[in-house]
Amino acid sequence: LQKLGIPDFKIKVISYFSRYTPVYPFKTKDPPYKILWVGRISKTKGLSYFLDLAKSVQYKSPNLFSFEVIGDGIERKNFDFSNVVYHGWQSKAQLLQHFRESFLLVFTSIYPEAFGLVGIEALSQGVPVLAFDVGGVKDWLENGINGYLFNKKNISTMERTVFYLAENPEKYVELCQSIFEKKRKKNSLPAHLNQLKYIY
Repeated sequence: LQKLGIPDFKIKVISYFSRYTPVYPFKTKDPPYKILWVGRISKTKGLSYFLDLAKSVQYKSPNLFSFEVIGDGIERKNFDFSNVVYHGWQSKAQLLQHFRESFLLVFTSIYPEAFGLVGIEALSQGVPVLAFDVGGVKDWLENGINGYLFNKKNISTMERTVFYLAENPEKYVELCQSIFEKKRKKNSLPAHLNQLKYIY
């Protein structure tokens, strides 16, 4: 819209919503820290970067983290899952439980996502997100507030952040608390509907 010359004051971004009920107060997690990837398995979703991250982190610290993948797709056969736990698609109840057990969600899409629903689903359970800065991800992920944004394909910096959060539990807890204090209402269904009603 901006490229077409529509003035900013005429553009309103209405956040999508998560149907998952937030769970709080936040509870700390114990190692091994579970790092989760969820989505359709395709090259554009960037699963290969998550698998590379897993290999690198596990090489440096074999027992501190576990990496798990939820999802499926026609390109599944093109990926090597030997260094991660692969679950395939899960029911809503199972997915919710995975979120609640996770230390981080990693969102590695490399094409311009319109939004990225799985991100706010993880946030609804108090799980910080590490994501590539593509498309509409910035609409729900604020760097240093509820997770961290990275330049596309920048696995090395993402890896340092994984270790930083594991080694600095006070910063991790600060992120989780910030999710609940600043973000839990923004991505609710009532907030979404109220924004629509205001526009109309």
